[in-house]
Amino acid sequence: MQNKDENKSIRKFIVINNLLFVFTAVFPAAIFYYFLNDYKSDFILYVFVIPGFIYMTSLILWNIYKILKKRQ
Repeated sequence: MQNKDENKSIRKFIVINNLLFVFTAVFPAAIFYYFLNDYKSDFILYVFVIPGFIYMTSLILWNIYKILKKRQ
């Protein structure tokens, strides 16, 4: 029982962390990229948007892999 609660708290922490990452890095960077369409926005795109997108997609795929592995 304790292990399940621990897993739930870890999962909650990971979800909160990812939401904070998205709202503090990815969304503002995407907004800057669309509204300031000049050389500065390319820097924002390369620093925030693409790494954030790669991070989020890899995390989602990793979670799907773990769920599928548990069900077997």
